[in-house]
Amino acid sequence: MFFTRKKRNPILPEVPTLGEQGYPGTTVDNWYGLLAPANTPPAIVAKLSQAVRTALNDPVLRDKLVKSGALPRPSTPEDFAKFLKDELERMGKVIRDHGIKEG
Repeated sequence: MFFTRKKRNPILPEVPTLGEQGYPGTTVDNWYGLLAPANTPPAIVAKLSQAVRTALNDPVLRDKLVKSGALPRPSTPEDFAKFLKDELERMGKVIRDHGIKEG
């Protein structure tokens, strides 16, 4: 068993990451995010964002998520937008560098 995350999973701390096993730069995380349609009013985005952060900071929900293997990281819409941009660039490079094609 191995993890492709940058850090070890807290529920299986004895399992090394691929980076620790000699494959540096091998990082692929599962992540979930909430997206709204383009042109959603900023007040609505802010309200949704706050509701999600509140839920993810609830100790009961957070504990359930962590026990299932998830690592909740509440953020702002701006931080998530930057994350998405960075992921698209990073994974686009992987696709181009390895000649990955659809189908």
